[in-house]
Amino acid sequence: MFPAEWSKQTKQFFGLQLVCNLYDLGLDRKEILTFSEGFAYYFSHLPKMQWVTLLFGVACLIYLGSASLLILADCPVSLYHEDSRLSTLLWLRPAYCLYEEWTRKAIDPSQATCWTATIEVEVKPAGSNSTYKIGRRFPVPHCSPMMEDPFVLEEGLAYEMGPTLICFNESCTKAVLPGHGYSVRYVLYNQAQSLLAATNWSQPFQTLDPPLSFRSIDVDFKGASGGLVIIIVLLSITVFVLLGAAWSAMGSRNHHL
Repeated sequence: MFPAEWSKQTKQFFGLQLVCNLYDLGLDRKEILTFSEGFAYYFSHLPKMQWVTLLFGVACLIYLGSASLLILADCPVSLYHEDSRLSTLLWLRPAYCLYEEWTRKAIDPSQATCWTATIEVEVKPAGSNSTYKIGRRFPVPHCSPMMEDPFVLEEGLAYEMGPTLICFNESCTKAVLPGHGYSVRYVLYNQAQSLLAATNWSQPFQTLDPPLSFRSIDVDFKGASGGLVIIIVLLSITVFVLLGAAWSAMGSRNHHL
């Protein structure tokens, strides 16, 4: 990827710096590899001084892009409420006041208005370095203390995470699995699709385990001893005999009447 005359240490330093900056921008492993391959192709077709200039320019752009991402630590991600977990779906509380928090901390709040900005939900499965997203973006919700109460939320305002997630390049999908953890963060975009701010990654939200099927319920007497089985059978016979005797007594009484 880098010029052959560079030392091994120099190549490792620039390569590691490039990968770290791309990762900070939210690219996953596959996207970083694709970017690096294209980067290497253009390097191999440029004269010496031009690739030095290009390397410096790309490094500056990547650094500025990663540095300009504002992290909104005061906007935590949470579930809609404690019962909003299914085996393949999670309901998330909308990103209330995220846009307002960005306008208070942004250098140039005029980059986006609350009517044109959108919020994307990014998802990272536990134990994986890959990042996915929900298949739609959401408008900026109203920032009001009343909307913080999950029991007064209007139906349809919560963010539905699942049952399918989408890759960043929208070329693949991934199912939300039962009994798995998923970390979530909200990302703010303006009308020009420029990334403005993001929340911190949440702690993993656990989906419910798959429900038990009827076939998995043990209805035989494998766990019962022989004596217990005999007692159960005798009690059952006794109940049937008593019911039969009572039925006969009632029948004879009605006959005499």
